Amino acid sequence: MYTPVSTLHDYQKFLEEKLKEENYTLLATPDGNGDGKSEKLIIPPVRVAALPHENFAFTPVGEFYPSAPYICISMDTGDIDAGSRNMQMLIQCCVYSTEKYKVEDGAVSNIPDEQSEIDLLNLLEWIQQKIIEKHKIGGSTIQYPIRMGSYGTKAYTYPKAYGYLSFGVSLIQPPISRDWANKY
Repeated sequence: MYTPVSTLHDYQKFLEEKLKEENYTLLATPDGNGDGKSEKLIIPPVRVAALPHENFAFTPVGEFYPSAPYICISMDTGDIDAGSRNMQMLIQCCVYSTEKYKVEDGAVSNIPDEQSEIDLLNLLEWIQQKIIEKHKIGGSTIQYPIRMGSYGTKAYTYPKAYGYLSFGVSLIQPPISRDWANKY
């Protein structure tokens, strides 16, 4: 039987496979020494979890760094309609700016620019397209509309950007066996 938890894990596995398949990398949060050598591109880890509030430094990869990028998959409303087996999915993302500000002579500074918002929108659009193309993931099918948004207005998050996709899914209803009722 397909449950909310198994559905969340199906989406996690699906996104992990697609990210790896396409080698979708983003800049990891630097380790803070400012030498520019610590910067590396990584495939965002995907976790079944809820995004912490606003600019909380979340480290889902089990290390002190990076705190970005990452993708969290959870239920949007935290409930499920038992009659129709529908639930609301929430995919939240955090990215770190991949670009640096240019200085007057055209050189690149050590200071991240506002590129994180564009990187976030690109990642959200990429995820949305992958989900739409697949349509049925594990034991669920997508319901429209798919809403996309950014958390940029809730807190000052520079040089990271936070956003989400929210949509409904229909869990496949297992066939109901009436054999037990015929015994009585």
